[in-house]
Amino acid sequence: MVISEYITKQGYFKLNKKALSRSELIFTVAFSLFMLSTLYETTAWGVWSDAVQDKVLIFTKLMRYGCYFLCIVKLLIDSYYERTRLLLFGIAIGILVIGYFGSHNTTLVLYSTMFLAVEDVASELIIKTALACQSAIFVFTVGLSQLGIIEDRIWEENIRPRHFAGFSWVTTSAILFLFMAFEYIYLKKGKLSIAEYAAGIGLSYWLYKLSDARMAFLVAIVVFTFFFLFGKLIERGRLTNAWRGFFIMVPFILATVAIGFQYIYDPDNALLAKLNGFLTGRLKWGHAGIDEYGLKLFGNKIEWVGYDADWERGMKYNYVDSSYLQIALEYGIIVLAVILLLYALLIFTSIKNQKYYLCWLALIILVFCVTEPRLVKLAYNPFLLLAVTESSKYFLNRFGQKNRGTDNEETEIVNS
Repeated sequence: MVISEYITKQGYFKLNKKALSRSELIFTVAFSLFMLSTLYETTAWGVWSDAVQDKVLIFTKLMRYGCYFLCIVKLLIDSYYERTRLLLFGIAIGILVIGYFGSHNTTLVLYSTMFLAVEDVASELIIKTALACQSAIFVFTVGLSQLGIIEDRIWEENIRPRHFAGFSWVTTSAILFLFMAFEYIYLKKGKLSIAEYAAGIGLSYWLYKLSDARMAFLVAIVVFTFFFLFGKLIERGRLTNAWRGFFIMVPFILATVAIGFQYIYDPDNALLAKLNGFLTGRLKWGHAGIDEYGLKLFGNKIEWVGYDADWERGMKYNYVDSSYLQIALEYGIIVLAVILLLYALLIFTSIKNQKYYLCWLALIILVFCVTEPRLVKLAYNPFLLLAVTESSKYFLNRFGQKNRGTDNEETEIVNS
């Protein structure tokens, strides 16, 4: 008996009171390897010598490649893709591969293995897996940094000290917690109790005082308050359905606005200068990125240099924070269009599947990523994978195709 069959028969993972299928278990293991290895590389524990740390980083890289390998294994096991779907996937992967020749970055090409393998996995299982991995890294890193067991570096360039809390940059702890909050709200189907609301606001405020991550804190307040007050109203879907056409266009509107403002930025324009100040220089650096690299169909080879725990004076800073512009500069306009289409598909199918809370979460993430580079960072933001699972569910239901054994509504992990 293979190990996966043994584990599923023991019932450690369950789906609607049934053991997970072998396919779902393979993807869960693969995705866990990816999440833990990638999130570890956002930390700065400072407990290893340089030689040991180099070996650890080789191991985490092998974990990620193990993820991609397992995804390919799952694809070979579940080789039931229809011709039309294979054609669409082939076109998308072809665009990513062509984009690689512009950016020389394999990240999105390797990510495509997860997008192909995730189709018949329950959406809730993906989010639970992500939340479990993120929580483990977050609690361990922040907790030990505050206990003084691992280093908590302090950035003292600002008016008040900003704590790294064991991560490689000061805002990582707050932003990671924000996406954990998105995932928790998703699993709660958009409805929060008073205790959950108070705990969410309290933890967000504590992380704000620790890191001075202003934008993450403001978004956290809006998100927790919005779902606490309107969770039950959102469940009915009236407002969401009425604005469905507009919501589907939001990814493209935000991308146009975000890139447009950075393109036209002029420090001599009083309004743009004030907006740039409010956004802590993001318009300035975005405009500089456009000047240096230009907007191309398939991107540029770029080595981003931003502030982190390894920052030293004299290094050439060129980091662009806006997800939309960063993707456009590095991967190109065509690849950005594919990603925006995936978000539009996620919004459309979440409404069709009556997961209105997922639609609102997707919209909030899209707005947040106007100033943050998390649109395709799956270790923070696993929701893009749901563009595949939710559309698969919708089209199976819409066209009456045979259910392949997953139910995205009721997923439960036991003893996880």
